[in-house]
Amino acid sequence: MVPAFDASFVRLWFALRKIDGVIGVGFGPKIVDGDLVSPRQLVIYKTDKDSAVPDDTGAEIRLPRLSKRRITVRDRTQDCLTDYQWLFWDKIDRLNKRQRRQARADTTHRSAQSKKSKKKGSGPAALPAMTTRVVDNLYVIHDPAGSLVTQVGTETTINFVEAYRQFRREFGDDYDFLAFFVDTESGMPDIGNGSTPIFSDVTGIGRTIPDTRADWNSAKLRLCSHFTWVTLRTMLHEPAHLWCSYVHYRRSAKGPREALLHADFAGAPDQSGLHWGRFVEDGVSCMDYDRCDWHDNRDGTFHRFNHRLDETSPVRAKRFGYSPLDLYLMGLIGPGEVPPWTMICDPTPPINDNNFGPYTPANPPGAFQLSVQNVIFENGPRTPDHLNSPRVFHQATIVVTKDTDPNAFFIAEVAADQAEHVPNFRRATRGLAMMDCSLLRDNHGDLYIKHTPADDGTPSQSGDYFNSPDLWIRNSPDGKANFDSQMPIPGQDSWIYARVRNKGARPYQNVKVNFYVTSTAHLDVRYPNDWHPDRLIGTAIATVPPASGRGSSRADGFAILEVRLPSERVPAPAGASVLCEIIPMSVEPTKLHAVWENRKLAQRLMA
Repeated sequence: MVPAFDASFVRLWFALRKIDGVIGVGFGPKIVDGDLVSPRQLVIYKTDKDSAVPDDTGAEIRLPRLSKRRITVRDRTQDCLTDYQWLFWDKIDRLNKRQRRQARADTTHRSAQSKKSKKKGSGPAALPAMTTRVVDNLYVIHDPAGSLVTQVGTETTINFVEAYRQFRREFGDDYDFLAFFVDTESGMPDIGNGSTPIFSDVTGIGRTIPDTRADWNSAKLRLCSHFTWVTLRTMLHEPAHLWCSYVHYRRSAKGPREALLHADFAGAPDQSGLHWGRFVEDGVSCMDYDRCDWHDNRDGTFHRFNHRLDETSPVRAKRFGYSPLDLYLMGLIGPGEVPPWTMICDPTPPINDNNFGPYTPANPPGAFQLSVQNVIFENGPRTPDHLNSPRVFHQATIVVTKDTDPNAFFIAEVAADQAEHVPNFRRATRGLAMMDCSLLRDNHGDLYIKHTPADDGTPSQSGDYFNSPDLWIRNSPDGKANFDSQMPIPGQDSWIYARVRNKGARPYQNVKVNFYVTSTAHLDVRYPNDWHPDRLIGTAIATVPPASGRGSSRADGFAILEVRLPSERVPAPAGASVLCEIIPMSVEPTKLHAVWENRKLAQRLMA
């Protein structure tokens, strides 16, 4: 189902891409004098105030907001800059190229003038060059001259297309997500947090996303996000804008559209159509702005608990996640797995973050429940469904800084944030998805683990693929010399071993193996669901050496990694398996899949 509004948006988007003065096309709520007039209206973004744009479309015409002013930390946490959702990045790229050419021309002119005036000295220095380096799993762009900085009218942004072009000189087109971390302390502009969906083939989520992968020279990318202020919650929030939170609902199949999912919004009014409002009981979803949840007192009143301080707490920052509705829109659960949720509308007293209640909803509409069927009435069913949607994602993490110091604190800080985000995304998605933030070297496909003795790294369902010869259990830590798997002894620690193979000519560093246990019947084990974070036993890291020899005597390089399996974590052996995954994870397959389909997975029955 493609609603008429979506069709109008797509037509306008394609038509105005050709107009020089238009830097983006989007939509948002129409608000007049603080009142919501319409949940959606088309918006045309002008490059600058003097740009000539069509005025006969019925759309709002305005300048984009692309950078932060000097604001408080509290204000910064209130919003992401949602105008980035709608930008034509090919035009940003062209603007930046023109501005860089002009800067070079100005430098050359000043140098010539200096020589003519016969002043002492060598004249203006050339602009310092952009350099790049890899630091662990970060790609770092040192841009001391600010070559990537781009002026858009009175606003300033960064040419992420050119930044990605730099990245692609060293890495392949293997990533679903880009995450840029911008070092404002080094002098880069404060462009806030934001995201730009690049491609989506999903319907039923309340938004059509035109395919702009060609602007990025990619056949893989889905979304680009950027951050100048980082918490675990913001790192969950921005990539989820690929799917969330655009939907409206109807009370009945033929009823009118209602916008209360976005009502009483805590941030800037023009962002309300892209985030959940304060009336929704969405738990501590990262896709709202109020960081609050509601508690039903069962007497017609509700208390409201504010978790804003949790976001920056070293202990409680991980309490934010995705609501069941979020997970449905992300394609991770089916409609039958989304429980009804409560709407608490226009309560008395008015919602105040410093007042936890009790609140009494107005009547009407009062407090009422919605289900995912109400969302489907308006948006249609999500397609593809949860059984056919991607669950394995790869994200490239790129630092943009003017600081030329490779040991700068900002780089180390981003590396630590990224390391925390990987398991936190898995927790927030309830183990239903995983995000690999490894930088994929061009030989990442050489790594594998055997499913059967005959396995050469080519996926095959033949043989007992659920009893990998490269994964075994020992009752003492002797598994690097003894490869027969043993059944764990009750009340006693065991050790799990994995042999990671490399069939290529070069070593691969920092290979990580995560070990898990599951009680799922061995033929029903599916990735990533059964590699659930609650079942994680431990992690080991090693460098895997290259293959050796030639012809018939060629042999895989390998490394054996081990973790201890505590006695209290051993499930009943009957039907239980140990599992492992190799990081970097395979780029394919991305959907829910069996062990034998992925060369980076292995399974071993305990009994």
